[in-house]
Amino acid sequence: MRMKRAKGVSSSVFLTLSAAAAMFLSGLAWTSPSYAEDVAETSVQASQDENFLYESIEVNVGSDKQAALETAQQQIREAFKKAFIRPYEPDRSQPVLERAIRQEVVSQLPEVTLPDVAFEQTQAAVNEMEGKVFLQGRISKAAAAQEMALRMAEIEAKLSQLRHMGDKNSRLKQLKLLLPNLPLIEEYARLAANLTTIGITLETDKTPMAVLLDRKITILFNEFLLMLDDSIPEAVVYEAEFADALEQQGLLISAKQPDLILKYNIETTGEYSEDKQLGLAAEVDLQDKNQESFVTYSADMEVGKTLTPEIQYNALQLFAKGVFEALKSRLLQTVYEKDNQPSD
Repeated sequence: MRMKRAKGVSSSVFLTLSAAAAMFLSGLAWTSPSYAEDVAETSVQASQDENFLYESIEVNVGSDKQAALETAQQQIREAFKKAFIRPYEPDRSQPVLERAIRQEVVSQLPEVTLPDVAFEQTQAAVNEMEGKVFLQGRISKAAAAQEMALRMAEIEAKLSQLRHMGDKNSRLKQLKLLLPNLPLIEEYARLAANLTTIGITLETDKTPMAVLLDRKITILFNEFLLMLDDSIPEAVVYEAEFADALEQQGLLISAKQPDLILKYNIETTGEYSEDKQLGLAAEVDLQDKNQESFVTYSADMEVGKTLTPEIQYNALQLFAKGVFEALKSRLLQTVYEKDNQPSD
């Protein structure tokens, strides 16, 4: 692992770090930065040089200069935070179910810890008569890198406990073991991307555990299979169309080594009611290989006096969407179950 400095970067950027961060940063390399523009409100302007990140704002002083400056300082702090909050960017190589879970996890990641912001008023003499001053905040790139590197090292230490996890367990069992670590894995990815933003890239001969586990989760989701099993013989007439609707949601249907058995009952209701208003009802129980229920779903849909092919299609699409959402919610529950959470 090594760190190299890009041409033109001042040596003042390279400060003495703690042992953990120094070891981690030994695998980082400085490159040409690409700090995002307009990361905060339009009144706050972002910029950077070799050693610092800047956020600047023009302050309308008004009658209370101190209060105006305090408000502006808070705006600048928020702008720095927003600069390091990266929206979820779906990876199309990942299955739909996995992307939906990751999107929810990313939305709940903690804020990045950044060093203190140093503030400076500039051009005050020119603009104070107009009731305006310019306020600039700056953060040291080296200090920001140290904060992020420390956190990445902490995450790697926690995830290293899983380095001996094998493939002998079922895919569902492996996901149950790995998903509680997904918030740490996504946090690591965001920190790595933020280091790139300020001009640092990771150079290492050893793939980080966070990256290995990230890939493993995608492999498991790509192989995650459901098998349909009608609870009553009459329901089999819906099987082909229901299976197609589930696949349109992004779920994989196969009878070969399924991870969950989707036991279902779909039937018409209301044939004997006084108003003859028909309905279509569905009951689904997703069971593991031990026939233990993993998640259930039920719904019914009023269809009127006639169950046309179009109405049946729409109903089955609705049911399939409900199954997808129920399974996603159950897997997210696995992510955040307290008993499964890694110690922080």
